[in-house]
Amino acid sequence: MDQLVRQGLEVEYEPVINLGSKRLIPDFRVGNTYIECTCDPKANVKAPKLYERFRLLREHVPFRKGIVVTLPFLVAKYTHYLPPGVEVATLQDFLTKIPKY
Repeated sequence: MDQLVRQGLEVEYEPVINLGSKRLIPDFRVGNTYIECTCDPKANVKAPKLYERFRLLREHVPFRKGIVVTLPFLVAKYTHYLPPGVEVATLQDFLTKIPKY
């Protein structure tokens, strides 16, 4: 969050998105970009859950992009398991993935 704020971006921490009886709480929202952070080494288990969150967001709210921020050694794993529409980045480079609003 510190990096987002230092860039002058308006960031919302854990926005609550109500989808009828279901709630989604992504880690961050910058404009219509949603960011999820994970250090879970089991990308084959975690990635489908992240993708489902992004799919629901895309269907129900204004959505421009989904970004998963993870550790450097996990980037390739998450990239492998997530579809091309979801970007994967490290903490050091995720700011380059956020669209300019």
